[in-house]
Amino acid sequence: MLSELPVGGVIPLRVQGKELVLWRGESGELHALDAFCQHLGAHLGYNGRVCGEDVRCFYHGWAWSPAGENTDIPYDSRTHRGRRIRPWTVAEQGGLVFLWYSGSADQPQPQRPAPDLPNDATRAWVTRELVADPRLILEALVDPALLRFLAGGEIDLAGVPTSSDTRFEVEYRRDDGAAVRTAVLDVATGVVVGPGWSLTVAILPVVDDTVRILTAITGDARASDRAMDRILGLVADMAYQPLPGGSGEEPLRSFRAWRADLESSPIGESGDRVSTTA
Repeated sequence: MLSELPVGGVIPLRVQGKELVLWRGESGELHALDAFCQHLGAHLGYNGRVCGEDVRCFYHGWAWSPAGENTDIPYDSRTHRGRRIRPWTVAEQGGLVFLWYSGSADQPQPQRPAPDLPNDATRAWVTRELVADPRLILEALVDPALLRFLAGGEIDLAGVPTSSDTRFEVEYRRDDGAAVRTAVLDVATGVVVGPGWSLTVAILPVVDDTVRILTAITGDARASDRAMDRILGLVADMAYQPLPGGSGEEPLRSFRAWRADLESSPIGESGDRVSTTA
């Protein structure tokens, strides 16, 4: 578990087909960079070591700051200002590590707080991997045709979906009047809350079409876990399609419009937020 990475710990990480190095500095903060030392290309995640808040390459000892700047060359009194490594912004929340990145090492890094996840000390994360389009997994949490498996029965849209820069929310009502609410946070995390239970889903695109899905359930865990397996089984056999023209298809139409706006924002252009176990 990445949240258990000790102070001074350094590990390799693969996210969206990209190689990263993740380490915990002496302050206790997590930091991440693209993996390869900009001296001769050694992978910093293997045998790298922490020096203060920096990570030092095992090969020739070049040290790199969390901002991707060269801070020390053991055999030279100068540093190499022309060499930089792309940094990733890191945040920890609710047992997960969230990562953001910009398009290059020279662009400012997005500064974003981690999503506001349910705070439950009894929550345990379950990891699944499957080949699927990650967009369809979060859509399943707002689509009543699939969400009804989690809700425990037929559901109807209750009101108009609401959204902000990084949050999309929709509420349903079951036949018995109980509310079921879904919130999608940025483009990689969703929370569904029903009567007496909650489900948190985090998505990590690993490489190609392989997706790592992390779920944490409180309340009636057995029923919700079986429902999530069913949903993921259906999603794995689906192909992402544009919505047909005309009215209807709510709340998917609103959700896709919100997601398109988010991904075309300065943060979205620099790359989606991704998450992994912390």
